[in-house]
Amino acid sequence: MFLHRDQDPFNVPLTLGRMRCLRALGDWERLAGLSRDLWQREEGDMEIRGQIAPLGAAAAWNLGEYVN
Repeated sequence: MFLHRDQDPFNVPLTLGRMRCLRALGDWERLAGLSRDLWQREEGDMEIRGQIAPLGAAAAWNLGEYVN
């Protein structure tokens, strides 16, 4: 069964898949927002945070929001 993100907004695998699509599309603003939201929600899960980090870093880099 296919679930739309609005039907299950807290589905982590679905959100990560959406984030990978946004990276491929170069939609850095939306990717950055999803990365921040999911990072906060998954505070104690280092495995999931390990999947979020490179996506969020790509968004930050492309938006020029990285620290020198």
